[in-house]
Amino acid sequence: MSKTQIILKYFKKTILLFSFSLIITPALSQNSTLDSLFSVLKTVKFDTSKIDLYNQIAVEYHTNGNYDSALYFAQKAKNNPFKNSNQNKQANIYNTIGTIYESKGDFSESYRYHIKALEIRKKLNDLAGIADSYSNIGNVLEYQGRQSEALDNYFKSLEIRKKINDKKGIATCFSNIGIVYKNQGNYGEALNNYFASLKIKEEIGDKKGIAATLNNIGAICFFEQNYDKAIDYFNRSLAIQKELGNKNRIAICYINIGSIYKTQKKYEEALNNFEKSLEILKQTGDNNSLAALYNSIGSLYSDKSEHTKALEYYFLALELNEKLGSKLGIADSYLNIGQTYHIIGKVNDSKIWLKQALKYSKELGSKELLKNSYLHLAKVDSSINNFSGALENYKYYITYRDSLNNEENTKKIVQAQMQYEFDKKEAASKLEQEKKDEIAKAEKKRQQIVLLLISFVLLLVFVFSIFIFRSLKITRKQKSTIEEQKKTVENQKHLVEEKQKEIIDSINYAKRIQQSILPNEKYIANKLKKINQ
Repeated sequence: MSKTQIILKYFKKTILLFSFSLIITPALSQNSTLDSLFSVLKTVKFDTSKIDLYNQIAVEYHTNGNYDSALYFAQKAKNNPFKNSNQNKQANIYNTIGTIYESKGDFSESYRYHIKALEIRKKLNDLAGIADSYSNIGNVLEYQGRQSEALDNYFKSLEIRKKINDKKGIATCFSNIGIVYKNQGNYGEALNNYFASLKIKEEIGDKKGIAATLNNIGAICFFEQNYDKAIDYFNRSLAIQKELGNKNRIAICYINIGSIYKTQKKYEEALNNFEKSLEILKQTGDNNSLAALYNSIGSLYSDKSEHTKALEYYFLALELNEKLGSKLGIADSYLNIGQTYHIIGKVNDSKIWLKQALKYSKELGSKELLKNSYLHLAKVDSSINNFSGALENYKYYITYRDSLNNEENTKKIVQAQMQYEFDKKEAASKLEQEKKDEIAKAEKKRQQIVLLLISFVLLLVFVFSIFIFRSLKITRKQKSTIEEQKKTVENQKHLVEEKQKEIIDSINYAKRIQQSILPNEKYIANKLKKINQ
């Protein structure tokens, strides 16, 4: 069985691109979110308000994998007569319906509604909305096998997202571009874009996107027959999807893991994973993934030589792929049926189916499918002794095999892996250095603060010293003045005392002179007494 059985094409896109206004934050559980929306719906009276609620309910049902209910509520929003009053709301509704139809596999309707949304957003000059529409249109074109047109739309979306610095959108574009390159067999360019996408998603913490990109990288590892790495990437993706509770993507991871076990001939483990996937997909109604699963189960039974059972599943896959209009899925189914018919001896039938596979492979430009179609046509021609035809087909097989496995392609794959690992180590080293720089910066800041505090204290001491010095100087001056004044006072006192002494001495001297000249009082008194007598 060819490596195309891993069915990477049927991986859901990394992110379903709704308008920003439609994204519901998964803070609550899925049922709780719907219950909350329905509770609000009961209280809303105005039809204009109901438009957004119907749209949000549709988005939530789509997220849960309930596409019929999602389409029912999206149509209710579309049929609301008030939607025309707000062109932005109208574009959001068309975008939601287009995305639901894509998940249901009705690509013509999906394309029609996404084109309508794009036309309105161009009139509004809504750059983010225009970028979303280009990505969604690219998704539909890719499913239809129009790879070059899909790539053109993805690059248009990427250009706008870079202009508005939408990191999440840029990462999504890288993933989508990688898927197209993978379908074209350019695995080196595919990995370059996947790792570019993964790097951004890890930076912004987009778990849903990380899981999807890990899945895509795992598929490239599978094609390169590096099964240990492939299963490691798929398991890492599965762990995140379980954490997020995304049923459809959990189912896809089980398909991929099962396909690796099948390739390794671990059939019991492979079937166990396929059955887990089948149980989920029957609940969610994801026909794209279900078609891929039927092809994988058919491949398993083919490997076990249970060819009747294998054909049963291949035809189930073909029926779904034709209903979905998936050229890549149809080509894969034709290839598987053609191989099986050759094994059971229906050579003519085998050649008819393989030629149909080759026709679709050429339309798609898928080198992987072209390689396998030519290989099995060469085997069929050889079995009916058409050696010239066998040789011609085998030459084409060699051409496409070498194209897929050429040295340049291998170099690109190795370079992409090494660049991612280098960037990751560089980012870790940068983060470590930033931590060290932060610690050094904090230490330097602490030292600066300490130095400032010391300087401030020293300044205070200096100012205080000046104050003390000035106070002492003033005190000394005052003391000197007081002492001078005291000395002056003492001198003056001394002078006064000397003058006073001189005066007293003069008085005493005069008194003595007086006493020596005048009779004393007693004498005068006696004289007076005698006179009176």
